[in-house]
Amino acid sequence: MHKSRICYITIDVNDFDKAVEFYSKAFNAELEGFPTTGNSDTVYRRLKIPGSDIRLLLQLVPEEKACKTRVHLDIESDDIDAEADRLVKLGARKHKYMDERGFQFWIMFDPFGNEFCVLQPEYPKLLEHGNKWQ
Repeated sequence: MHKSRICYITIDVNDFDKAVEFYSKAFNAELEGFPTTGNSDTVYRRLKIPGSDIRLLLQLVPEEKACKTRVHLDIESDDIDAEADRLVKLGARKHKYMDERGFQFWIMFDPFGNEFCVLQPEYPKLLEHGNKWQ
């Protein structure tokens, strides 16, 4: 018998400072160091999201994004337009508004061109404990 869980959501970036600034402000996350052994801090930055045991792991890569992202973040919000606008102010870009199959959401790009979505509430009870933004 063994245990497992999601540990990281890893995002490729090519500028640590820009990535840490965007994602820490987007999720009210704190930069978290690595143990002193190894050289992880040359390739990764780890962000702790308040109230979550899952970390964002920013992975430094030399190249810019070249194709569609196969894994992405979905951010639920009780006001998708306001949340999309807040993230644009932090450096994201709106790509396309979608209204299909009973779902409304924005497809967006982070400052590195990685796709993510801002969508209507999927888990309203959990959203009650989410960050509050103005």
